[in-house]
Amino acid sequence: MLDDHLKGALAERGEHDEKTFSEYILCPRVLHEMIVPYRQAFREAFAADDIAAFKSVPGELAFRLEQEFALWEDLPNLKGKGNPLGTYRLKTGDPVSLGILFVALCRSLGIPARLHPSEQKPQYFKNGSWENAEFSLLSSVRQEAKAWGSLRLFRDPEAEQAASYSENFTFARLENGVYKTLVYPHGKTDVYDEPFEVEPGAYRLTTGIRLKDGTARVRFSYFTVHAGQQTDVTLTYRETEADIPVLGTFERSSALTFLDGSAVNWEELIGTEGALAAWIEPEREPTKHLFRELGELAGQFDDLGAPVVLVVGDSEWTASFNPGHYPKLPLRTVVVRDSTYASLPGFLSQSPAQEAGFPHVFVLDGQDQIRYTASGYKLGTGKEALQILSAVYKIQAT
Repeated sequence: MLDDHLKGALAERGEHDEKTFSEYILCPRVLHEMIVPYRQAFREAFAADDIAAFKSVPGELAFRLEQEFALWEDLPNLKGKGNPLGTYRLKTGDPVSLGILFVALCRSLGIPARLHPSEQKPQYFKNGSWENAEFSLLSSVRQEAKAWGSLRLFRDPEAEQAASYSENFTFARLENGVYKTLVYPHGKTDVYDEPFEVEPGAYRLTTGIRLKDGTARVRFSYFTVHAGQQTDVTLTYRETEADIPVLGTFERSSALTFLDGSAVNWEELIGTEGALAAWIEPEREPTKHLFRELGELAGQFDDLGAPVVLVVGDSEWTASFNPGHYPKLPLRTVVVRDSTYASLPGFLSQSPAQEAGFPHVFVLDGQDQIRYTASGYKLGTGKEALQILSAVYKIQAT
């Protein structure tokens, strides 16, 4: 399979810039379909004169598919799952699978092609711009040729949230009285780097911040994108009134050791402003997931200047654990050992915390008060802890 895609694509290298070649010719997967070796088969399916004609006018390839293929809609759970070679041999497919086939055919013949990032419409690159492949067969992708617009997002300097598509914001275009959410990769964070290429129309931007109790503070913003113009929108979020009750107190007097055996105390580790402390079980997935979340949020922890103390007890310690394997953790992260568990807050011996297991995560304020706790495998613990810790720092600063 790798040989098929490499040999089939490398012959076209140099015809386009490296980014265009890598993403829109070499890349074997178009959307989410299974990867199969199809390039040699597709090149052998057409005469040399046909290939030259398609490369000159890619729309002719779309016309050829119109004559030979049929549309099959009755696939409620399998739309877009057909691999290009299978769809080609069947001569039929659902709209998404036929779009995938067109893109795979183009790439096999050396024509840069893609499904539009949000609209999922098959497109080919010609004369420096993306053009829709006109399929009357696929009503969902049929449209008159028209100029696109662009949407540029700007960061709100007052916002504490890091933008993440589908997690805390989306935008949608009004179609036939209904807002259709645009499709971009879940968790996409590089949203300020370059404009989004979008169709003209009326749009709604939705931003939201989910609170610890499961509720969300949501904001709708409305704007219009015009053909051939850039629309600038600032990504704003509603302010959150974080609920940060005092859950208990933390004892600083217990002894700890660094991994090299040297002694250290909590005073040195967390200072007087507050910190995140977590008792971990390094070789188990719940703790590894916490590491991943902290790594994704490292920049925000660093901006806050908050210490992160990871504590390992004797029962959870393994010789294979090496903090160096996690270089993306916040800069002020320290790993220590607590042989007696003396500093672990006592209420964790009660359910449900005990039943949930490691990791046990705490947010501490500057007065050694526990303002947040979570135990076990829980998605979003890192974000919740950061949100509470940021609120604690803000309160203490005033």
